[in-house]
Amino acid sequence: MPDLIRDKIGRIESPFAIQEEARRGLILKIQNSAHCDVAVLYHNLECPHSILDDGDAEMLEGVLSANRPKRPLLLIINSNGGLPLAAERLVHVARSYAPKGFRTMVVQKAKSAATMICLGSDQIYMTKTSELGPIDPQILGFDKSQRISVDSYLGAYDKLMSDVRALDMNEENPSGLLHRLNRFDAAHVEEMRKVRELGRDMAEKFLNEFMLKGTEKEKIDEVVQAFCESAKHKSHGRPIWASEAKALGLNITIMNPTSVIWKSSYELIQRYDHLCMLRQLSDSE
Repeated sequence: MPDLIRDKIGRIESPFAIQEEARRGLILKIQNSAHCDVAVLYHNLECPHSILDDGDAEMLEGVLSANRPKRPLLLIINSNGGLPLAAERLVHVARSYAPKGFRTMVVQKAKSAATMICLGSDQIYMTKTSELGPIDPQILGFDKSQRISVDSYLGAYDKLMSDVRALDMNEENPSGLLHRLNRFDAAHVEEMRKVRELGRDMAEKFLNEFMLKGTEKEKIDEVVQAFCESAKHKSHGRPIWASEAKALGLNITIMNPTSVIWKSSYELIQRYDHLCMLRQLSDSE
């Protein structure tokens, strides 16, 4: 089915205008099927610079202020994540404009800070292949060409510091290690430690106030720990599937992939992907 959808989209003439009309039609289908008002948080999963930031909360507020939800708000998310503070602001905007409830849907991926947004909702729609992920914030790496997790960044720094401390300065040459250590800024390292702790505190706050409101603290701590254990997941990108999230006690609705809501949502994300491709081609001409 994915290839058929992509082929259909690729044959469209006057793509920008017709694509916009098609996306509006799909959003209307989803609204009617889910009995919610729908907004979309889309980031190109292939672009390292496409991350969750404060601009997303501002954009969502612009949409919701112009069309105030009369029903629960369903936010369809496709994102590799980004910054915890941006997630907090976006959840605050969604909650402020949608007093009848805030739900999220993960079509493909909602990783890192995007997972945190899901934890700040009342209900998460997923299928068996949808992905949440460890709530480990992401930053651009040293060469700015790819994202790396804060845990990986701090782990590399702590390992270098440990190796430097273990050196016998009278017997060994530390120049190689010190050269690698020069890539890190001590103030930035400390800031990243605060960002990591902020993410964990925020996940606990969201669960306590929304998704798991009224649940005992021990259970909430267990869920936060499950989403924070980078050593357990072994990779920032490792998926947390719907069945795992549901087993932890999260309010997960696992959708049938043949349902109207799922097929419409999947095609919608495919059309956003195609729009990004058209934009890139247009910019390169």
